[in-house]
Amino acid sequence: MSSQFNDPAHTILGFYVRNYLRGSSVLDLAKLARTVRRRPCSNNKSGHFLDYFAGHCNIGATMTHTNKNVGVGMVGLGYWGPKVMRNFMVAPRAEVVAFCDANKQRLDAVHHPGALKTTSYDELLAAPNVDAVVLCVPTDMHYSFAKKALEAGKHVWVEKPMTDSAKTAMELHLLAKEKGLTLFVDHVFLYNTAIVKMKELIKRGILGQIYYIESTRVNLGLFQRDVNVVWDLAPHDIAILNYLVEKDPISVTATGAAHVHPGREEMAYVNLTYDDGMIAHFNFNWLSPVKERRMVIGGSQRLLVYDDGETDEKIKIYDKGVYVNEQASEKGRNTILVNYRMGDMTAPYIDFKEPLWVACNSFVDAILSGTPFPSTGLEGAKVVQLIEAIQISLKENGKKVDFNASHP
Repeated sequence: MSSQFNDPAHTILGFYVRNYLRGSSVLDLAKLARTVRRRPCSNNKSGHFLDYFAGHCNIGATMTHTNKNVGVGMVGLGYWGPKVMRNFMVAPRAEVVAFCDANKQRLDAVHHPGALKTTSYDELLAAPNVDAVVLCVPTDMHYSFAKKALEAGKHVWVEKPMTDSAKTAMELHLLAKEKGLTLFVDHVFLYNTAIVKMKELIKRGILGQIYYIESTRVNLGLFQRDVNVVWDLAPHDIAILNYLVEKDPISVTATGAAHVHPGREEMAYVNLTYDDGMIAHFNFNWLSPVKERRMVIGGSQRLLVYDDGETDEKIKIYDKGVYVNEQASEKGRNTILVNYRMGDMTAPYIDFKEPLWVACNSFVDAILSGTPFPSTGLEGAKVVQLIEAIQISLKENGKKVDFNASHP
């Protein structure tokens, strides 16, 4: 850590990199990139590091593309909004042209010359250079805000869950379809290259027939003011599950508990059953001392473990399992012999890309080129349908809910 960082450009670069990781504007990093490349450092390593950092964070497009032709209006600048905003700012064919938030202090904190900043959603929708709106607002506002944007002829990005009812979610899907507009639900894990790899492995039959999927998504908080733990955390795993197996369950059971806020569960255990015998089990918890994002998939040929907390080996495939031999005994009775297969563990290479950046670009590509994407309005509505069935079982103390009957 000595002389190679003594050059002033390295010092400046380190400042911008650290602040990018803390959440500062990536636009300054893009400007710095051009400066560093025009003026090589004494040891000529700053540019190399910048190339690596830009590629790793997928921001290189900002430095090489200038044709931005989808005008994006950001609505909601609370916790998640700024994260989405930063990724749209570096999407090659997008330009953030407007910001809307009821909190004027949040608007004042945005430094984006030339952009519209307003507390009026109607004013943002009326802006002719806004082609698409990105809704990072509370769940109970998703339906009304998304519907108003679609009726105004705007493409819509909406956070998960899509709405707070299956009826309104399906209504938005049909409205977008009728108007020929893109309705994108931010199920960001569907744009995680590890999840995409898992789907590829399942489609190729590497795991064999899927017997079960177990998923754990727990941490301490964050408690939400308007929804319980199921509405907050389950959309991630249900979206992943639907994406991986491409089928609906036949029944749902769920139990939970509300220790902190009466009537608003902080922990829940959910089971889904399928007509081919597959079972999916979920553990959601806001009261866990550790953060865990883990999924285990058991197949007839191999077992897979996905751990989002892992840095390098997010997916591990175990060549382990059982097979059964049925043999006739001397007395003429059949006996079943269970044998265990104990093979190797392999960890496939994952070409990591920032999921939120991939999602932002998928939204833009869908608008400009009609490129298919997995988190459509229809898929978002299916997630809400399952959550509603889970809620019914929760309120009935674990009663088995026929999914097809509850959502014809």
